[in-house]
This record gives sequence, C-alpha cells and structure tokens, in this order.
Amino acid sequence: MADDMADAMSGDARNARIRAAVAGDVAPLIALWREVFPEYNDPHRPQRDPRASIERKLAFADGLFWVAQLDAQLVGSAMAGYDGHRGWLYSVGVLPRLRRSGLARALVTRAEAELARRGCPKINLQVLASNDDGRNFWRALGYVDDAVVSLGKRLG
Repeated sequence: MADDMADAMSGDARNARIRAAVAGDVAPLIALWREVFPEYNDPHRPQRDPRASIERKLAFADGLFWVAQLDAQLVGSAMAGYDGHRGWLYSVGVLPRLRRSGLARALVTRAEAELARRGCPKINLQVLASNDDGRNFWRALGYVDDAVVSLGKRLG
C-alpha cells in the first residue's frame, strides 16, 4: 500500500495489506461478506449469494478484485468491473471494528486507480436506500447521486 495512504489510516488498519483476491480466499471472503453485508444472508435474493458471486468473479480473472488482509484475517474487500463504457464498484466493505480507519478508502483508491489505468471515464455504484452510513461514506469520497433509476431483472 502506498505510504501516503498508510499514513492516512489509523490503528490496526495501518498494518493491513491490500492484495488481489485468489481462489484460496473464497471461504474467508464468504465469512467476511456475511458479516459486512447482512443483506447477503437473504436466501430469497440469489443474486446476493456470496459464494456464487466470489467464484464467478475469480473465474472471470480480470484483476479487479481485492482483499484487505490484517495478519492472517481478511478484513475487507473491493470488487470492480469495467466493460469499456463504465466502471462499477461492488462489495466494498470492511469489518465493523475497522470502519472509519481509512481501510475502505484505501480499497476504493486501489480500485479507482486500476479503473483509471484502464481508461475508465466514470465509476458507478449502488447503495441500498436504507444504508445511510454507506451513502455518507461514498459522498465523503466525492461520489454524488446520479439522476438515474436502478432497474433490475433476475435471470433464472
């Protein structure tokens, strides 16, 4: 992690390492996501199945999936996508005990830098309307509400 980003982090987060996610991270990532994103525990929303999402992203192997590791524990993650038109951020989160430490900001900075390196002109993300803390986090990083409506359709 860049020294300037490490300086901006607090406490234990300074000792965290951000690295690419690998196949051996599947089980710890599932545990992390179940704690960080409680909505991922809803069996009525199969699009939020952590195992399926993680395994699909790793199989895609586009280099846009990172974890934050503190000692031997995964404590955060960030997943991105880019199709040549827009970039997307997904599943950015850290354990509750490390929130407000700068670690999530460091994950986002890593994702933004890689998307910019690939020529991405704009990044989109979605936040649940009920997630006030999440919306405030993104706004603090310079993200603004877009005048769009998110639509979705489940396939299968």
